[in-house]
Amino acid sequence: MTTKPQPKPQEQEQEQADPTYRNYTPSQATTYAKSRPSPPPALVKIILDHHTSTGGRTEKLLDVGCGPGMATRALAAHFDVAVGSDAGESMIRVAEELGGETAKKGERIRWVVCPAEGVDEIAEVDTGSVDLVIAAYAVSFLLLLCVISYVYMLCLGF
Repeated sequence: MTTKPQPKPQEQEQEQADPTYRNYTPSQATTYAKSRPSPPPALVKIILDHHTSTGGRTEKLLDVGCGPGMATRALAAHFDVAVGSDAGESMIRVAEELGGETAKKGERIRWVVCPAEGVDEIAEVDTGSVDLVIAAYAVSFLLLLCVISYVYMLCLGF
């Protein structure tokens, strides 16, 4: 009879890690933030140019699955209000530590522990109040059909 070798403590931590980063420890979230680059300025410009050229306003930004907030901070500089949401408490804690504010009004970015499927319950995110929704690094983890219906409601009011 063969037995499976016992994993080393580091391997156990990796095996128990949630692939969606929801259950990262504070240490894992900090390491993730250090290794995750911000979107390049050229990409931010492409996003904003397209958004504004199609009539998009720059009042409120919502980043769904923001993690430590790299993309949130990059785009927040162009909005009056920015909200970053993530299901991972440790990710939001790191985002708060890294800070960030909107350049247009100098308001602090609001960081919220909330899964993508619950963004309609965030206080600052009323129906029809969001101008741009991003999911820069998280789109592959979202329940897309559910989230897309919320995006229509939050951005378009229906």
